[in-house]
Amino acid sequence: MIPRRVFKHPFHDLLEDRERKSGHSSEHILVMCDAYDSSGKPLPTNTRFSCAEAHNRATAARPTYGFEQVR
Repeated sequence: MIPRRVFKHPFHDLLEDRERKSGHSSEHILVMCDAYDSSGKPLPTNTRFSCAEAHNRATAARPTYGFEQVR
């Protein structure tokens, strides 16, 4: 796994309130990673890799696109 971006946890404030009540404290973050197999090839579920490849090939065209997460 290769970390690509770190975000403050979107529910940090809710978690922080619960920790204050329990006496615990820690920072909560989300780390977005690319996943690779042991030979260094991207896993089939590593869709960010193929998206980045497509974007890099079409950079001159200034592509506009969106992401959708389906359950």
